[in-house]
Amino acid sequence: MAREASVVANIFTSSEVHTETSLGRYIHQADLLFLTHDTIGQRTYKYALVVVDVASRYVDAKALTSKDSSNVAKAFEKIYSRKLSYPNTIIVDPGKEFMGDVTNLMERHDV
Repeated sequence: MAREASVVANIFTSSEVHTETSLGRYIHQADLLFLTHDTIGQRTYKYALVVVDVASRYVDAKALTSKDSSNVAKAFEKIYSRKLSYPNTIIVDPGKEFMGDVTNLMERHDV
């Protein structure tokens, strides 16, 4: 039992970054968070797009002024231009913000 607990602890405290699941497919989860209307300069950020790589648990986020599909698509492009690459599968809720421009973006990248 102690060895099993040690193995689990090593999995969750490992500094290695795994970017693939055992099936070899990249899977990300994404959703919008509601912010408390953070104002920076003349912009008020009401939302944040958060993307999580399921295998490595790496998280990236981008603040948004609105949650329309075009702004969310631009945020995905910004996030995927950093450290993450486009996944094979992305898990999102059925909200309208993930339709339209976001769907077109993901289709262009074979997601």
